[in-house]
Amino acid sequence: LGLLQFSRGRGEARQCSFRASTPEATLLKEGRCIDSFCYSWLLSAICTEIHNALAISLQTQDIGEIAQKVQSLPKVNKNRQRIVVFTQGKDDTVATVGDNVTSFPVLDIDQNDIVDTNGAGDAFVGGFLSELVQEKPLEQCIRAGHYAANVIIRRAGCTFPEKPAFQ
Repeated sequence: LGLLQFSRGRGEARQCSFRASTPEATLLKEGRCIDSFCYSWLLSAICTEIHNALAISLQTQDIGEIAQKVQSLPKVNKNRQRIVVFTQGKDDTVATVGDNVTSFPVLDIDQNDIVDTNGAGDAFVGGFLSELVQEKPLEQCIRAGHYAANVIIRRAGCTFPEKPAFQ
């Protein structure tokens, strides 16, 4: 948080994203990480780890409501709307932009085709950002994230086929 405040204090127009996973969940449970959200325009979280921590801090168990509450937290840079994305493994991905909370079903996969889930969350974020930087709609960003995660979990280690087939 100090580094983020320092960057802002120098008058630099900084954009920041926050990728939350297990270590951050511990900080959230202790109430020490939410303050940094004011500098974040993109919050991406693996829901199983973050949900319980945010549920305690925000006093609700409903994932859509948690996403809305995180979306509405104070934000320093008012020029860019915050995007909140919660992945939930095989369950729908929940995303908010503005007042809208939307659920996106993940790609169907036979459980026997899952080889290794390590890196699936990072692959999701990579796919999501690959479309976001091209200013694609949220639905397309989520689709790309789901595709990337789906490819990763079918392979040993964090590897992609030589020629991905995302359209």
